[in-house]
Amino acid sequence: MRRGLIVVFLVAIFAAAMGVGFVSATRLGPVYLEAALESGLSEALGTQVILESTQLRRGDAWPWVHLEISHATGWPGLSGPGLEVDRIHAEVDLMAWLRGTTPVHQLVLVEPQILLPVLDDGEQDLGSGSEDAVQQWTAGLSNTADWLREELCLLPAIDALGGRLVTAGRSTRGTLEIRDLQGTLACGPEGGQIGVSGTGPSGGRFEADIDLHENVVQATLDLDGIEAAAWASLTKPARLSGKLSGKLSWRSRPKTAHELNIELHGPRLGVRVDPPGEPAWQVELPKPALRLELQATEDTLRLVRGDWNDHGMRIHADGRLALPVRKGSPVRMALAVEDLALDAELRSRIAELPPEVREPIQVVMERLESGQIVQLRAETETTVSGWNELLSGELFGRPGAVGLDLSLAEGTIRVGETDRMEHVTADVSFRGDELTLRSLKADFRSKPLPAIRGQVRGLSHIQSSDEFHCVRPSDVPPLPGFDATRDWLRSRRDESRSPSWQRVRIEADWLAHPALLCTLEQLSAEIAPASSGIHVDIQHAVWAGMPVTARVDFYEGVPDDWHDGQVVADVEVGPPFEAMQPTAPRRIWARGRFDSRSTRIGDIRIRGSSGSFTARGSELALQELEIELAPQGEVRGKLDLELGREGRVLYDGGVMLEGIPIDDLWRSSGLGEVALTGTLHGAIQVSGELLEEHPPLTSARGYFALHARNGMLHRKLPLMLAVTLASDRWSPFGSRDRVAYDAIDLNGRIETGRLRSDVLTIEAPTFRMGASMELGVENPHPLQGVLGIFFFPTLDRMIDRLPLVNRVLLGTNRNLVGAYFTVEGAIAEPRARIIPVKSITAVGPASFVLQDLPGFVWGGIQRIQSVLLPRQARPQPAQNAERKDS
Repeated sequence: MRRGLIVVFLVAIFAAAMGVGFVSATRLGPVYLEAALESGLSEALGTQVILESTQLRRGDAWPWVHLEISHATGWPGLSGPGLEVDRIHAEVDLMAWLRGTTPVHQLVLVEPQILLPVLDDGEQDLGSGSEDAVQQWTAGLSNTADWLREELCLLPAIDALGGRLVTAGRSTRGTLEIRDLQGTLACGPEGGQIGVSGTGPSGGRFEADIDLHENVVQATLDLDGIEAAAWASLTKPARLSGKLSGKLSWRSRPKTAHELNIELHGPRLGVRVDPPGEPAWQVELPKPALRLELQATEDTLRLVRGDWNDHGMRIHADGRLALPVRKGSPVRMALAVEDLALDAELRSRIAELPPEVREPIQVVMERLESGQIVQLRAETETTVSGWNELLSGELFGRPGAVGLDLSLAEGTIRVGETDRMEHVTADVSFRGDELTLRSLKADFRSKPLPAIRGQVRGLSHIQSSDEFHCVRPSDVPPLPGFDATRDWLRSRRDESRSPSWQRVRIEADWLAHPALLCTLEQLSAEIAPASSGIHVDIQHAVWAGMPVTARVDFYEGVPDDWHDGQVVADVEVGPPFEAMQPTAPRRIWARGRFDSRSTRIGDIRIRGSSGSFTARGSELALQELEIELAPQGEVRGKLDLELGREGRVLYDGGVMLEGIPIDDLWRSSGLGEVALTGTLHGAIQVSGELLEEHPPLTSARGYFALHARNGMLHRKLPLMLAVTLASDRWSPFGSRDRVAYDAIDLNGRIETGRLRSDVLTIEAPTFRMGASMELGVENPHPLQGVLGIFFFPTLDRMIDRLPLVNRVLLGTNRNLVGAYFTVEGAIAEPRARIIPVKSITAVGPASFVLQDLPGFVWGGIQRIQSVLLPRQARPQPAQNAERKDS
């Protein structure tokens, strides 16, 4: 009994002690616990934590008690505390508290508010400020990762209910507010985990998770329909509109690079930028999608992969930036665009870009009217200061700073006011000092151009884009006659012969054809034949204000669906840079002089030719032509070509002959031993059309007047040889091979493939001859005509002075002795036949009579007599006379 009372007494004392202890704890414990919590939280969070008040109440089981805290704050700032919690519920282990270990095992944060500071509105160039924002950001990642590894699981389990996250700054256009924050923090044997979710503006949702496992920090942020305008305070000076969804992830391992991945997309996004002191600009993005893979260390920020896709526009990027960011810090960046259609939608979006970006692009887009960019890749390896210069549009003066690669398909390039290059495919690269054109194929005016490839070197001499002065050529009418001229030359080419020309030197004041894109001035070049084509050596020229030299080779090829031949060019750009005419010539688009070294023109051997050229519209005029005959002698003339008609080449030209040695002309024509000498004067004027496989005179019309003086005639001259073979009696040579002459005059017309001469006359001391002939211009050059030979001209003249006797002896034609011949056959071997005469009115006192002569022969005789006989004596053909031989 007694022992029972003792036990009861001890229990009562213990219960009383418990009651007194609990009362003491509820009255005094919160003060000490509050101080302990403030100290512990301040150390864990790295900021001073202030707890307004605490209350302690009994828990559901021993030794737990509940602690309630009102209004906790931390991370003080200019805009208020960064962390503010309305109420905190905590479970406290009294025994752990008495043992000196962490007493709090569970925290419930009611309506926590997190306030994030944002940067001010100032705008700085990369690397221009003393504060390195990029390095601070990477250091912040490292500090956060270290804190999570070291401190996360020292915190008790936490639940956050109904909180919000707000951005704030000293001068912002708005705030980002995320409401209904729900969060948890839990740790276990292998690590810890944080989970946070909330509702953004306009009902968008986000979820964030942080996992700590074996010292590896893995964080993700999922966004779903977040209002982009709410991010305005974080994206100054830009204003955003639309909604964003996506995922952001961060992975951090000890002593390795931080890995960040960003994936964002939205149905439509608007961006408006208001740069301080500059015009505002805005862009509407129909369907943007962004993906970034970043790696960050203490000394390097690397963009492993960047992808941008917006309604068919795909951009890929990669690069790296050395830290800390200073003006001399190395930067590497590469951007690539693939499968980009140059359509109206793209142009409207380019028009929305800021002026410093838009204007240089529009300069290119004015020429590049349509097409598909298969790939455009730009790469730079420079410094931060060089990067800022590149962003300002200065691509020149820094060799190696930029590399470009472009592949274009089905492009249309405007090369004049109305002209276009169509179906353009191009493959171009730019590296340091050199631009390489690997391939360019195009159609110009519905005809294929030669394929072009080559390189342009010396671009490092260009210090600024202001040095370019591209004078755009005015429109030039189509010139299909160039193709027709080439086809005619090919049809007349003798493949068994080597090229007839060795070089052509050109000195041009300007060439202003749209195919050159910009006018070419002060051209000095030499053209020479090469294997399967021609070689052009441009010793000096000015294109777009840039002096250039070049070596260009053109190789003829079999036409295919894309091109006809190939052009290979090697261009060098070099100072000093020169001024150009301010505007392009509008009428005469080419002007200059040429000088050529050649061996022949057709079958005529020459030493060369020279003259001036002028291109006006579709007409090419060659003036002041001088043709140097071989072995000597010169011929002067002019030639106009009309090249504007499809498949046709019209020409109009003339030749002036002034004192040309006939023997030189004979040797130049390759006719063998000289059969005619003397001095030749005269002119030839002709116009017509070049016909494939035909001589130029086949369709020509014109006239000629040729006069030879004081030379020798050789018996072997085909016409004279034919007369000699027809009748030795009437040959003017007798037993001689040569006879002298005083004058030979030939006048006639050129009539569509034939040369017609009313009268060819020869005045010699021993005879006179007159002829009326027709010669074909096509091989074998058929000849048809009639000629008359009259002997003893000196005696005829003496008798003619005697009245009455002259009438009786000489007859009406004033010749004592003479004969008529018909001539026909090829010009190289004509055949002559004497015309029978019986009329006393014909020749001499015998009064031969001409009967039944063909009309052509009689007409020829009449034409001869009209020159050689007095005007009052015109013999007529006998009428109804019997045909008899003499």
